[in-house]
Amino acid sequence: MDQVKVILRALSKHIFWIGCGVIMLVSMFSWYTARSSLKNEFDENLGKIKTSFGSANTLRTKPAPPNEHSNAQMDRLLDEALQKVVEAWQTQFSHQETILRWPGELGSDFVNAVRPLKPIELKVPFPTPQPQELKVDFRQRYANYVERLLPRLAVLINSRWAPGRGAMGGMSDVDGMGMGPMGSPGMSPARPGAGTARPGTGTASRTAEKPPLVEWPSGDQARLLGSHFDWSGQPDQAPTTLQLLYAQEDLWVLTALMYIIRNTNEGAESRHEAVVKTIESILIGPSAVGRAGQITRLGGAAGMGGMGGMGMEGSMDEYGGYGDEYGGYGEEGGGMMGGGMMGGGMMGGGMGGSMMGNGMEGDDMMGARSPASRDPANFRYVDNEYTPLPAQRLRDAMAAGSPEDAFLVVAKRMPVRLRLLVDQRRIHRLLAQFGNSALPVEIRQVRVNPPTGGGGMGGGFDEEGGGLGGG
Repeated sequence: MDQVKVILRALSKHIFWIGCGVIMLVSMFSWYTARSSLKNEFDENLGKIKTSFGSANTLRTKPAPPNEHSNAQMDRLLDEALQKVVEAWQTQFSHQETILRWPGELGSDFVNAVRPLKPIELKVPFPTPQPQELKVDFRQRYANYVERLLPRLAVLINSRWAPGRGAMGGMSDVDGMGMGPMGSPGMSPARPGAGTARPGTGTASRTAEKPPLVEWPSGDQARLLGSHFDWSGQPDQAPTTLQLLYAQEDLWVLTALMYIIRNTNEGAESRHEAVVKTIESILIGPSAVGRAGQITRLGGAAGMGGMGGMGMEGSMDEYGGYGDEYGGYGEEGGGMMGGGMMGGGMMGGGMGGSMMGNGMEGDDMMGARSPASRDPANFRYVDNEYTPLPAQRLRDAMAAGSPEDAFLVVAKRMPVRLRLLVDQRRIHRLLAQFGNSALPVEIRQVRVNPPTGGGGMGGGFDEEGGGLGGG
């Protein structure tokens, strides 16, 4: 105990310095503890700030950072765009209603009877019950009208109409004179008086006439007649209502093609000046779909020849108007004629086999069934993938009205394929006329095959197409 007192007595002499040391140690411990806490808090806040900056920089790179205000504005813009699309389609439909019109020469009673029958697939069923068929008089009147119109279409391009015997129950010439099987003017066995014979306009009187500007082989004319406008073997030797309505669509498309060729050859006085010199074939609708041979690309790689689309729509009034003379442009409005333009010779493989290979019904394509027993809408149009549409698929789409089928309902696309002999140096003029056509044309393919071993300017030119619409 005495020793402790001695130690305390000695420490009391240095109490000041001992107190200073203790205070210093406590202060250092407090400083270190506070510094560590602040550093941890600083590091944590710094990490949050860096993360926020990174998020902000990422957001800045986006074109339109979404928020409530931007979402509301985007909805407004979408509504405006939708309204503009609706207005554009309505304008197009209204425009086509003024140009796709039924010819007045058929009579107001006829026009009033067919106007309500659109869209065709919705208004006219197949098979069509007899009470819903148009009157026989109307259907025979239309058949006579077609027989008179086709020669005028040939004249439009400065060609001659001479399909030969066996089509439309007789023979027609470029002047529109119907010739019966025995050559009697103005008569066919089915429709007396269908021709419009004029004295001195027979074939013999043309022996000294100027050659046509555009050659159109009688074989292709006969095929066109037989596949689209020949109803001589049917009851009353007249088309059914469905055949009549679709035949008028074919006429509108054919007339559009004739105007394209006419405008391409504008200014040509003789064949050597013409851009389009020969029409070797015109295929419309089911006959135009399917593979069309092989495309040999540069370098020798072969490509598959497919069917194409050539959307066409617009006003023929821009070209002087079809008017009633060329069958108006009817009121099935709203569609497209499709086509791919392909140059050069006949497409290999033959149309029959290629059509069968694309899902056409064998009986339909090979003629095992009579024309009246086949739905004329079958594989007549293509969808947005250019696949031929079965008639029932199109009718179901018309009836359902679902958004998924809107493409089929708004615009029907009809395939078209042309094989032409053209001046290769001026193909651009022909392509430009397709672009300027009154009906919109979507050219899917162009094939050009120059003649071998000659170096001549002529070249084959083939076209494929896609749809005349009726909404």
